[in-house]
Amino acid sequence: MEKVINAALCFDGNETQKTEWLDAIFSDVDRHYGYSNSFEKAIETTAGLMPQAFLNRVFQGTEEQQNRRSFFIRHGGIRRSPLSKIDVTDLIAWCQQRNTPEIWGLVASGIMLWEKADANENGYFLTTSAVTFLEAAPDPEPVLHAYADRVTPSGWTGSRADTMQPRADAIAELSLHVRQDISDAARSTSNRLAMEIERERIRDRQRDEDREQRFE
Repeated sequence: MEKVINAALCFDGNETQKTEWLDAIFSDVDRHYGYSNSFEKAIETTAGLMPQAFLNRVFQGTEEQQNRRSFFIRHGGIRRSPLSKIDVTDLIAWCQQRNTPEIWGLVASGIMLWEKADANENGYFLTTSAVTFLEAAPDPEPVLHAYADRVTPSGWTGSRADTMQPRADAIAELSLHVRQDISDAARSTSNRLAMEIERERIRDRQRDEDREQRFE
């Protein structure tokens, strides 16, 4: 389906049909309380080819609709946010036009964030898009908070804390950023993540002890 959508949206004209397609996407999101498990790639393709119209729809409708659509951007039940297909320069331009500080945090929650440092290792680093978006934000703190919220994986095997640590380390690298506001915000965010990971390690140890006791 994404190939059909890509072919249809690449041409000028048919604005009525394009609007109807956006209506269909967000009606489905509204109906399912911010979740959408269908046509993932078709939705991503739509966002990439109609970035401004797609983003505008998130902030249209009633307050309840906007809340559900914001949830869709953050968590929506698909493997990655539809915003991952939108070029970061388009995301930055749209946020600057809105001139609303909280917008930056919402959009940051949908950016493609992690890249593997090495295929054979567990390390991560932030994507160029993520760093570029952070540097363009008027206030780095809400953006880094959105990034930190994604340190915790939706699924994992083994130790949850061990899964979180490499991602937290990638954010911690920003404490060396040349801009003082970014380095300060990164340091504060990293301290919070360190405490969360330590609490998770304590829970890991408690679960291990409980399993050992049941085995005995």
